[in-house]
Amino acid sequence: MRNVLVLSIVLALAASGNVVAQTGRPEYLSYEKFLERVRADEVKSLTIRPLQYLEGTYADGDQEKQFFTNRPLESGSDPLLSELLEKHQVKVVQEPPPEPNAMAQLAQYGPFIILLPLPSVLLVIVLVYLVRLSKKIDQMLSR
Repeated sequence: MRNVLVLSIVLALAASGNVVAQTGRPEYLSYEKFLERVRADEVKSLTIRPLQYLEGTYADGDQEKQFFTNRPLESGSDPLLSELLEKHQVKVVQEPPPEPNAMAQLAQYGPFIILLPLPSVLLVIVLVYLVRLSKKIDQMLSR
């Protein structure tokens, strides 16, 4: 009986935690639905992140809800979206792209850095070979 009580308390806590976690999660809106909400003056703020990722808040009755969406790749830096957001008084924040970390830079430039001295190394190898060859030729001629 005691095990059943403990198990039911654990399940109740897990279920309540799951409900709390779900309420803080932003809602996904399709890009078309996002544009509809902007035109209806429901979108209050918008953060434009790198890679066409948009997130913000919109009014749903009395409460504000968080949302996120992805801008289609073909829209790029759409001037019509900027005009639409300005017309409907949406507070917009443009987030700069993140600074690449050392590992990303190494992955980007590493092969170039490794291959950069290759011609010099090959030249040294050829010169060493030619010096040795000339010594052998001198030895053969001196006999």
